[in-house]
Amino acid sequence: MGLQHPREQPSDRTDAGDTSGSIRQTVLYSGRVQGVGFRHTTATLAKRFPVEGYVQNLPDGTVELVVEGIADEVDLFLSSLAARMQAYVTGSSRRQTVATGEFGRFFIKRVRLA
Repeated sequence: MGLQHPREQPSDRTDAGDTSGSIRQTVLYSGRVQGVGFRHTTATLAKRFPVEGYVQNLPDGTVELVVEGIADEVDLFLSSLAARMQAYVTGSSRRQTVATGEFGRFFIKRVRLA
């Protein structure tokens, strides 16, 4: 069983849209990451952190996660997710850029497959 972060309550997101001190991480996960509750787990976990963004399945079988927030909170969120989903993830790549503040919440993004 993976380590769980001690946060129990949803975060207070009164500062939505304020990107001062915020970062954006885009993470692509590979492995057995579709059909195992990865998106649902990610969205549920995101409620415990002051983060915004989305998670989505991609047509190639990977999962894309875009998350914005204060660097320490984003890192805690990603570490907690990694601990929860470690049995399914065989690889990941991470790219950090400047936060845009465009999301306002965290959600599951649905992709229309052809």
